[in-house]
Order: sequence, then C-alpha cells, then structure tokens
Amino acid sequence: MKAEAVIELLRHGADPNLPLSGAVRSALCPAVSTAYEQQRTAAQRIALDRIAHTPYHILSASEQEGFQIRRSLLEHITVKLRELVILKEKEWDQEELRGSKKC
Repeated sequence: MKAEAVIELLRHGADPNLPLSGAVRSALCPAVSTAYEQQRTAAQRIALDRIAHTPYHILSASEQEGFQIRRSLLEHITVKLRELVILKEKEWDQEELRGSKKC
C-alpha cells in the first residue's frame, strides 16, 4: 500500500482504525510502521532520514508536507494509544474494587 493512497483515503474521511484482513491490521500500519519501510526505494528512505534530521525551515515544500503528514499520523496514534490506556486503567480499577469488596 502506497503512502499516497493512505493519505488520499484519510483526506476523504476514511476510518484509519478500520480493521483490515491479513498482516495489515489497519490503514495506518503501512504508513507508520518500520516493517513496511523496505517497500520504499533507497532514495525515499534517505529522504525520510533527511527530514528527520534537518531543521524544518530548511526542508523543501514537499519535504515539509511529508514531515507534517507523518507528524499528524504519529499524533493520531498517540491520542488513540492514550485513550486505550485510560480505558484499560479504568478496567483495572473496577476489577480491583470488585476484589476489595469480596474481602
């Protein structure tokens, strides 16, 4: 799956968390996972490395766009992870309360 296809789908309202079949669990997996980096050309991998280690104002317009897209994806994943952790912590709290009531 090409990163451009993922970007287009997200721009038009696709649910990035929609479960997919096979090894690809969601539309975000190939966009942010290092496991899919081998699908990029050597030039694309070098460009991503340059983006990560170059001050933002020095990047070209297309590099800045790539930086912003990856940043947005990582922020989205961070928010979702925090939400899931909070839900899990609430489950643990409820289980602990039930356990303490039994004693």
